Amino acid sequence: MQQEVYGEVVTGEIVGVESVIPTATPVTTQPGFSAEVGLGAYKGFGQGYGEVAPSAPPRVIDSGLVLVRAGSPGVLRFDQFQALQAGMAAPLTVHSSHSGNGVGTKYPEERMFGEWRYTESKMVAAQNACMAQLVQGKFIKRVDANLVLDVAFWVFQEGTAVNWVGGGSDGRTNFNCVRDFRVNPDGSISLVNHPHLCLGVFDPETVDRYSGPRSDGLLSTDEISGHYNCCCFPMGCGLTSVVPHGPDVIEQWGWCCGLFPLCIGGEVRIRNPGTNSFRHWKDPNNVTTFTTGGASNGPSSLCKTGSRTPLAFQLVDTKDIEGSWCCLCWMLLHPALTGWSCFRKAALDKDKLNHSGCAWIGPLPLLPFNEVRTRLYVNGHPTNGFYGPDPNNIDWYRDSGCVGNGCSFSRKC
Repeated sequence: MQQEVYGEVVTGEIVGVESVIPTATPVTTQPGFSAEVGLGAYKGFGQGYGEVAPSAPPRVIDSGLVLVRAGSPGVLRFDQFQALQAGMAAPLTVHSSHSGNGVGTKYPEERMFGEWRYTESKMVAAQNACMAQLVQGKFIKRVDANLVLDVAFWVFQEGTAVNWVGGGSDGRTNFNCVRDFRVNPDGSISLVNHPHLCLGVFDPETVDRYSGPRSDGLLSTDEISGHYNCCCFPMGCGLTSVVPHGPDVIEQWGWCCGLFPLCIGGEVRIRNPGTNSFRHWKDPNNVTTFTTGGASNGPSSLCKTGSRTPLAFQLVDTKDIEGSWCCLCWMLLHPALTGWSCFRKAALDKDKLNHSGCAWIGPLPLLPFNEVRTRLYVNGHPTNGFYGPDPNNIDWYRDSGCVGNGCSFSRKC
């Protein structure tokens, strides 16, 4: 049988919906719910006239699970939330909010970080979604593994990753307070102790990157972008550069010095709705208010310098970062504790780097180290910040060969 599909003539057979064989062990599901998801289309339906061309398969979102603010477009709404509420096993499909998608895993195996076993979450085609159930009324547990959903490093803020994690015992796996979730009547799943934060995704294809003129009278992030001199009375001075991440998010990189040692690095700021004020992405009380020629933040005053041509954000590529690096770290406690390190950076993927090398800190013995750093995303925007095992320890890249992180500065060798 032949059929014309998008201008090409192909030979094929009727293709129905492929059945899904769950990887989980057999469990009881709520009557009326099925782990199978209808995603397929028929090829060669009938002969001659009236044949139906297949629809394009739904797009799988390139994102892991993250915390998003309740009511945002990224909130996931689970199709079988009633089964989950009843404590029954159900596939984590989200047709209700993101057609064709489900919550799965980035890779099949479990990995180790300290005492914890983990597998990173990943959005997958709905038919490959994990089977899970609500255990003890608050833990979202996979049926095929002793792993539950856990907020990375227990940082309860928008944008933090949520992955599958388990301990060495049921007691460590079902760790109270930090892994407690609630299945809501609207199909969303939120944190029990932080109900304004829900399971969601940041879809890179739908993130608004427009930074040009606005119709609401506010300064655009293009107008805000540029180079600034900063004076903070009575502590010191500095320089910073501002680049846009869409209409309401900016990223800064710069340095400051004065009464305290030199500090180098960056940060991300988010517009307070309806204003020209931008709050620090982690501290809502740290607010910078911009004007056409400068900005202010408490005792700090910033003056825009140089060209008024808008600056554009340039995402550093992990492949360009790869290579040998040297780092100088100056300590606050005593000059004798100033340290150096030499190490290599290797790209694990577009958002992860492995650092391995040795450090010298004052009179202390040589300290070998090996760590993985992950790109920071804020409101769906990839930044040039990479955090390590401590999510507050962030390397901020000015470019692929220059990094600041508080009282440390690194250069590619």
